[in-house]
Amino acid sequence: MAITELTSDLNLLAQLCEEVQTLHHKFYPDIFKPYSKADVLAGLQYVFGKGNATAIVAILDDQPVGYVIVVKNEIAETPYAYGRYILSVDQLLVLDGYRGRGIGNLLMERAEAFALEHNIARIELSHWAENENAAAFFMGHGYSYTSQRMFKLVR
Repeated sequence: MAITELTSDLNLLAQLCEEVQTLHHKFYPDIFKPYSKADVLAGLQYVFGKGNATAIVAILDDQPVGYVIVVKNEIAETPYAYGRYILSVDQLLVLDGYRGRGIGNLLMERAEAFALEHNIARIELSHWAENENAAAFFMGHGYSYTSQRMFKLVR
């Protein structure tokens, strides 16, 4: 299996993103739109257009089977908190037919190596509450919760 970094083949990422966008729409149809390759491609062009995003793609038998998108962010100092750099995991996906083979582990290991290569000590990510598989996966990789986001619909 090969793990490769890319920032130029956004069409490939948009195609791979169908599975995760469909899952998000299933869990939160009032928030997430149904998958549209054109819309996802526009979103990726926006994210990658800032110059601080990188995609790490897993290739198995010449086929892309997963990816992680990481974003380098500088957090400005405030009166309340120190300034710092973080690496945000924006998206992580292993295609359904390839899960359970260690591909997600390899992608996260490469994301952590990327952070170290860029002298970034902290990686942050989020996941939706219903995605218990993601919670277990990330906790199994040593991630812990720093906050919980809540909501209430008032209409």
